[in-house]
Amino acid sequence: MMSNLQDLRQKVKTLSILIVDDEHEVAEGTEVFMKKFFSKVKTASNAESALALFNTHYRPDVLLTDIKMPGLNGWELIQKLRKQDSHLFIAVMTGSPEATETELSLCDIYLNKPIGINEITQMLEKITLKYKL
Repeated sequence: MMSNLQDLRQKVKTLSILIVDDEHEVAEGTEVFMKKFFSKVKTASNAESALALFNTHYRPDVLLTDIKMPGLNGWELIQKLRKQDSHLFIAVMTGSPEATETELSLCDIYLNKPIGINEITQMLEKITLKYKL
């Protein structure tokens, strides 16, 4: 498993990720962890901030977003970003496991919190397949 994770790290290290979560501790902890894998890691505390980043100067390869947030929720954010970038890798992390088929079709991977190393490995594997790394 560990050599697999090291291989995955090598493959995705040049990619960038945007983490969107309204819980500061979750966003911060996820950011620290994702810096082990991705060269550029940014966080946004809500969907509006993520859209602003996306529309100005930061086009990540990967979006990792929470669903339940004040204002725009994660699904609304995903719908807006899908219109702008149909190839963006979208990972959903949520504490609420219910999602419709339509919602699930909008993302590349759906992860239930708390997210552990197995889920991260699964996400990285899907990223390498999507981007043919």
